[in-house]
Amino acid sequence: MSNTNNSKEPLGHNIVYIGRQKPVMNYVLAALTCLNNYPNVILKARGAAISLAVDVAEITVHRFGSGVRVADVKIDTEQMVSQEGGSRNVSTIEIELTSTPVTQGIVKEPTPILTSQPASQPTPSQP
Repeated sequence: MSNTNNSKEPLGHNIVYIGRQKPVMNYVLAALTCLNNYPNVILKARGAAISLAVDVAEITVHRFGSGVRVADVKIDTEQMVSQEGGSRNVSTIEIELTSTPVTQGIVKEPTPILTSQPASQPTPSQP
């Protein structure tokens, strides 16, 4: 994972690192705080904390985040040097949450590409 940031935001100020030590709501609060100050927040986790990062994203989007949506998800593998001197692979995830602009209290939903219309059925005539 690279540390390049092409936006004008300060590097690292909108990133929440997810671990296994704190309760899930601590991370949700951190994500909501970042979303109050920046248009997006990135949740980062490795290994066993990946499932907690997904929980944080889902709680933030569905329970607390009015107009918050998942913008991007990146998965990767990092090679870590173990204490024995060998290397091991550790899975990582980055979940980007963004706050969508609210227009007059209504969040614009994406327009579906395909819509299926039920075929019209002829009505039976009565004798």
